[in-house]
Amino acid sequence: MAVRGRPVVTLTNQTTLLHAPMREHSRKPDAFYALVESLCPAPPDGRLELFARQTRPGWVAAGAEVGKFSAGSDA
Repeated sequence: MAVRGRPVVTLTNQTTLLHAPMREHSRKPDAFYALVESLCPAPPDGRLELFARQTRPGWVAAGAEVGKFSAGSDA
């Protein structure tokens, strides 16, 4: 996770360690997105995922493989 500018971060006592099943090569677990969304309220222009493989509401997806997986699929 990286930030630009002076984002509002609501870190209280959450852990940043994720325990999730392995998925396809380079595919982030859904828990990662939930963690980022809980830590940082959405900026007006949305969150950005570089090298994305799927689109998500509230996120801007950029990468050559956007659309490889549909949001919420496990394949």
